[in-house]
Amino acid sequence: MRQYLGWMTIGVLLLFAQPLSAADLNKADILKITDGDTVLLAVNGEEIKLRLLEIDCFENKPNLRAKWQAETYGLTKTEVLHRGKQSAAVLKKLWRDNRAFFYVKLKGKDVYRRYLGTLFIIRNDIEIDVNHYMLKYGGCLPYRPKPRRWKPKQ
Repeated sequence: MRQYLGWMTIGVLLLFAQPLSAADLNKADILKITDGDTVLLAVNGEEIKLRLLEIDCFENKPNLRAKWQAETYGLTKTEVLHRGKQSAAVLKKLWRDNRAFFYVKLKGKDVYRRYLGTLFIIRNDIEIDVNHYMLKYGGCLPYRPKPRRWKPKQ
């Protein structure tokens, strides 16, 4: 059974494999996982906060965005926070199993001055797009911005 799960994991990882140009990538060491779509990285000797592109994981702390997610997706705040913790746990497991094999492709910064980009795991000629992995297995959704003037319902 364990061997079957191991082969199944490799099969899933191969689904997300895609060719990359080495010039676009930087070696990245994950220092901290904030939630399912935000991590603190060490890249080229510099600490950077990275927001994973194209995905939106549920919040794991009560804040305005968690309220927006609850109203938008018809969930309770408790459900939002629970799903957020589950997403972070999926990313942490991926990190524990592949610590030395993370790379990042950066694409600018957001309004909060976080870097935007895509995380990859490159191990034994297998390339995995972590952002897409989190969409499929981490309980994340395609990114949908919160309207600027949104107010929570009372």
